[in-house]
Amino acid sequence: MLAFQSIARQTRLPFQSTSLALLMTLIGSAFIPALGEADKDRLVVMPFGGPKTTAIDADILWKAKTGMTDPTKAELASIPRNLSDILNEKLAEKLGKSVVSSKELKQTLDDIGLSAAADKSSRQAELAKRLSAGYTIEGDVDRLEFDGNTVLSDKYVVIVSARLVKDGSTSPVWKASAKRFYKKVKAAKGRAVSNVFIEEQLPEIAESLADEIAKALGR
Repeated sequence: MLAFQSIARQTRLPFQSTSLALLMTLIGSAFIPALGEADKDRLVVMPFGGPKTTAIDADILWKAKTGMTDPTKAELASIPRNLSDILNEKLAEKLGKSVVSSKELKQTLDDIGLSAAADKSSRQAELAKRLSAGYTIEGDVDRLEFDGNTVLSDKYVVIVSARLVKDGSTSPVWKASAKRFYKKVKAAKGRAVSNVFIEEQLPEIAESLADEIAKALGR
């Protein structure tokens, strides 16, 4: 009888060890899909393009009042990239580390040898692949307008188109088509038009777009 009990105990031990190992394997594997899903949720904000068109009205009286000249093409061309950078910051505040940082994006651009002026579709496809991004935000500044006023406030207009695309899908999760943002700003002596766009208006635009994008993602 005692011999039988000893044999039974010896038989149960391997079975218990096997059961424990199986349980630990199942528990461990349960975390693997979660990590995969997190990778698929990565979001990258591509550098915005444009402006496609501009309308700058800074007359002689306005220039005399402010001491400023017309903004250069280079100054206006910096506005779309600034908008995508600020949008990236606003989204990071709302969505956390799932948003690819501007630093990581720029580093990847350097690594693959593609500049902001490269073919847009090729650049964005390669970037999304390198960054393992499940979502991509693409956008353009369609138009910039400025109307300098010697008595009333100056008028600033930015028209933006953007869309959020999920990897492998042809239909956007969210989009904004030719959305118009208008702002009045009191003219300040020595303050460049491009700086007012970047410092005064772009943060408000980025906040508005980030809110819509976060809602589209259910955040």
